[in-house]
Amino acid sequence: MGYGRTNLALGPINVLANRVRPIIMGVKRQISSSATAWERTDGSIGMVANATKNGGVVQNDFDTAPIYADILTMDISANGTINRKYGDADFSFTNPVGYIVTYFPEFWYKRWQEGGYEYIQISNVEQSGFNHSEAFYIGRYTATGSSSAVTCKSGLANFVNVSITDLRTYAKKIGSGWGLYDVSRFSLLQILYLVEYADYNSQDKLGYGNCNSSAAINTGSCDSLGMKSGCLNNNKQSGVIYRGVENPFANIYQWLDGINISSKRAYICYDRNQYTSDKTSSPYVQLGYADASSNGYAKKVGYDPNNPLIQRATETGGSDSTYIPDRFGSSSGLTAVYVGGDWGSGLNCGLWSWYYNNSSNSNTYFGGRLLFIPV
Repeated sequence: MGYGRTNLALGPINVLANRVRPIIMGVKRQISSSATAWERTDGSIGMVANATKNGGVVQNDFDTAPIYADILTMDISANGTINRKYGDADFSFTNPVGYIVTYFPEFWYKRWQEGGYEYIQISNVEQSGFNHSEAFYIGRYTATGSSSAVTCKSGLANFVNVSITDLRTYAKKIGSGWGLYDVSRFSLLQILYLVEYADYNSQDKLGYGNCNSSAAINTGSCDSLGMKSGCLNNNKQSGVIYRGVENPFANIYQWLDGINISSKRAYICYDRNQYTSDKTSSPYVQLGYADASSNGYAKKVGYDPNNPLIQRATETGGSDSTYIPDRFGSSSGLTAVYVGGDWGSGLNCGLWSWYYNNSSNSNTYFGGRLLFIPV
């Protein structure tokens, strides 16, 4: 894939698709539409994206497209050194040298609402009016291990029964640049998914995930898929994966850092060194719109030109197959956020499933995911 050993300031050096063919890819959707589908725009017009539902081969033109072609699962050490890459003869999901994470290259994005439509564009090169996403690594799996050594590898039980405040502390102990999956990277994953699959219904496009069973499944259920997206069995009791991120929804709820909720208003922090629970003052900034007034299936998401990345529901009243067919939880108190749904959430799960809980709370059905950004 054209990666060398990591440069800790820049991440892996990319010599393939991300630099060879400059392109803008995009989608648009009428905001009032009850359909979950978006319309492709720009360089992605005519492109096809399918996900496997049984491990078989499917057509996905994005596999060789800029940005997407360079997403790759790797084994990295605590200091960011790349030990092995998926595809190397000595790569192991279950016995890594360090941590199994998936690399996302830098890219540029733009999201806006205008004339009753919402638009999203991404580019592999700098564009006027676009925002920059630095390269980052998301844990391929939800966090495993324990309070003494949180980790990320295949074949283990999820690390659950842990509050966001404690899990943040354990993640940061790994070393500089480490922390919890946060609202910025979660939102970037949403954008990448939308441009690729052009549909809000992530359970329909990727697979239901483990959403109708009696317990969570261990990490690694999608290892045999490698870098394919989708699932091996779409029976609501199996894992699902998107671009090297296993179970981005369903199985267990995942704490999300960099966001706090107070009286139905979201407060966002972009400085990951200052993530703190239950804080609404600087460096946290208030979104320019309020959350939906009640719990339910999302119907509309808000847009704040000063914080265009974040997609919180401003209205509920949809269903599990219309509008934005994921469950949104609206908090009237001071709370933390977790996302995705769990093993018993059914069709409430998905990439737009937002929930809330007290930052000190812990339970068997929620844990988290590691994030590493080179410093």
